Amino acid sequence: TQQRQYTVMVPYTETRQGTREVCRMVAVQMTRNVSECVPETHTEEYQYTVPTFETRTRDINYTVSKPVMTTQQRQYTVMVPYTETRQATRQVCRMVPVQMTRTVCEDQGSWQQVQQTYTSGCGDCAQTCTRMCRVWVPNMVTREVPYTVMRPQTEQVAYNYQVTLCRPETRTQNYQVCNYVQEQRVRQVQYQVCVPQQRTGTRQVTTCRVVPEQQTATRTIQVPYTVQKQVPYQVCRMVPKTVTCQVPVTVPCNTPCNDCQASDTGSVPAADSSVKKDDQVKKDDQPAKANLGLVGRYRRTR
Repeated sequence: TQQRQYTVMVPYTETRQGTREVCRMVAVQMTRNVSECVPETHTEEYQYTVPTFETRTRDINYTVSKPVMTTQQRQYTVMVPYTETRQATRQVCRMVPVQMTRTVCEDQGSWQQVQQTYTSGCGDCAQTCTRMCRVWVPNMVTREVPYTVMRPQTEQVAYNYQVTLCRPETRTQNYQVCNYVQEQRVRQVQYQVCVPQQRTGTRQVTTCRVVPEQQTATRTIQVPYTVQKQVPYQVCRMVPKTVTCQVPVTVPCNTPCNDCQASDTGSVPAADSSVKKDDQVKKDDQPAKANLGLVGRYRRTR
């Protein structure tokens, strides 16, 4: 290591003597002019205005709308109904008698006396008996019988019918139209006018007469004056100071090694020493900057 010296600016504080102005209370006699008002009463005449109302008449023009009726014609169309006779045919169904025959099967038999044999009793006691009975003997005969049938018969029959139709008809109608005509008229209107009238009256008036007067009064005022006092205040100024510090120095080796071959001899240690020196200077400057901040705050407070 080796010693190196460098100069830094260090703040220096000293106390100085200054003057300042102060105020003190002093009793002073002052004279001033005072005006006093003295009331005085007297009678005076004055003019005043009285409003009087006067009735007048004036003409007013106004417009009225007068209705005027006029007759006008207009045409309109109506549908007039009329009756028309038309002819057509229709089918009419009538019942007509028709003679027809049919085959009828009749029983033309008769009652006859017939002898019948029957057995009465049973076993050895059975007897054959004969009796006469009245028996219907049928005789079926077929014959044609005429008969009348009512059958429907349709025929076309002509007939007349009435049809109601409408035809357009133009007619004329008279109607009244009301038109309003502007008409100027005049009417008289009464109105009141305020006419001012001057009159004279008397009244009591009180006035103030100003009388000047001088008054003397004692007042206490503040008078500034200069006094010498020891006022401690700090004045900061920068004073140079020499600082000695230890700086390490690297000596190159005689035998080259791998680390020394990569760079020139003494270049890296020189850079390290300069960096360390700058760091030491920055550390020494920090108290000086702190003192400068205190000086600035003191000046602002004053």
